[in-house]
Amino acid sequence: MRKWLPYLFGLLAFGAGLSAFAQPANDNCANAEVINITNSGWDYGTFISGTHSLSGATIQGGEYVHPAQVARDRSVWFKFSLPTTRNVRINLKQPGPPFSMNANDAGWTLFRTNTCFPGGAEVVDPPILNIEGYTHECLKTGDYLLQVTGAFTPGKSPEN
Repeated sequence: MRKWLPYLFGLLAFGAGLSAFAQPANDNCANAEVINITNSGWDYGTFISGTHSLSGATIQGGEYVHPAQVARDRSVWFKFSLPTTRNVRINLKQPGPPFSMNANDAGWTLFRTNTCFPGGAEVVDPPILNIEGYTHECLKTGDYLLQVTGAFTPGKSPEN
């Protein structure tokens, strides 16, 4: 049955290619970067976003950040749609090696909605508190917003 075939969803969230103070295009929830799952969402495999620096990212006024997130000073947004129930693995990755971010310098929260700003009622548990992957065993049909949050340490850029 095709609808139960698992697929891997990869996300590259951090990069040094942007200016230290440039605001990423997907800093605003309304400008969430689309992660295209080919064949109208039916293909399976690895789907990768663009590489984004959190250096110039902000938290918007009224933006919900899950209270469990340790790294919560800035965010960038992504979105994708599923036409059927799927296994989905989401990974945050650093370009490299060398890898210089601490595991707790970034995390993410997945929301089942296509409306900005999502809140606690739309959170797909659990929020992931660090740069690690997580497999959602049975992610339902629908639209999703993915909020990647990061920490700011004075004197240290978020991708270092």
